[in-house]
Amino acid sequence: MTVTLEQIAELIPKFRGNLAAIGRALGVHRSAIWKRVQTSVALKKMLLDERESFKDNAETTLQTKVLSGDTTSLIFFLKTQA
Repeated sequence: MTVTLEQIAELIPKFRGNLAAIGRALGVHRSAIWKRVQTSVALKKMLLDERESFKDNAETTLQTKVLSGDTTSLIFFLKTQA
């Protein structure tokens, strides 16, 4: 089965840039998705943007937990950032 760039583009936001999940949805290995992404400047940018957005969301969630007094989150933050 040949996976099109359009199919991948449609699934990048749905799976937040998780190539393995995209591959499973399309019935191919993640390496096949990776190879196809590498052929397209637009898909590379889309993948990078989606992954950055996901990291931003994770940071916001961590900040919220730290500010609410969640001890585990506070310890994690201090160990990694202080």
